[in-house]
Formats: sequence, structure tokens, C-alpha cells
Amino acid sequence: MTFSEKVWNEGLPRLYAEKYRLDFSEAKKIVLEEYARVGDEHVEWYDLEYWFKRFGLSNPEGLLEAYRGFIQLFSWVIGCLDAFSATTILDFLK
Repeated sequence: MTFSEKVWNEGLPRLYAEKYRLDFSEAKKIVLEEYARVGDEHVEWYDLEYWFKRFGLSNPEGLLEAYRGFIQLFSWVIGCLDAFSATTILDFLK
């Protein structure tokens, strides 16, 4: 959750604060209110590009890259990826 928390609750509000010359706490309040206004039952809530357009920001890839160091894999992920890469669609249809 650290990566997600950093991107949505720190990075995006910080960019908003910089663009609109607000202090971070005010920008975060505005951004979180906008998230709530859309609501997590709508697909837009999960779409970073949607929020960048909505807030008039650019470079969502740069935001993700800035927090790349916070990505952590679960211990079982590599084994699953290896298993899936060795599996074909025909194996799933059996």
C-alpha cells in the first residue's frame, strides 16, 4: 500500500499544490474531496490519467517514477509470474 498511498495521497496533491500555488495541506484537502466526489464506485476514481486531466496536470509517468522505490513485491509474485509464463491459454481452457 505504500506506493499507492504515496502516489494518490502525497504525490498528486503535491503536484496540485505546486500548480495552483497552495500549501500542501490545502491542496490535499481539495484533492481528497474531489476523489470523494467521484467515488470509488466509478472507474475514473482508479484512473491516474483522468485525475491528471481533471486537475490540469501533466506527466503521470513522472509521478509514478518518482515513487518507484516504494513498490514492493509479495514473496509469492515471482513464482506466480514464472508459472503463468509457462502456461498457455489452452491450459486455462482445460
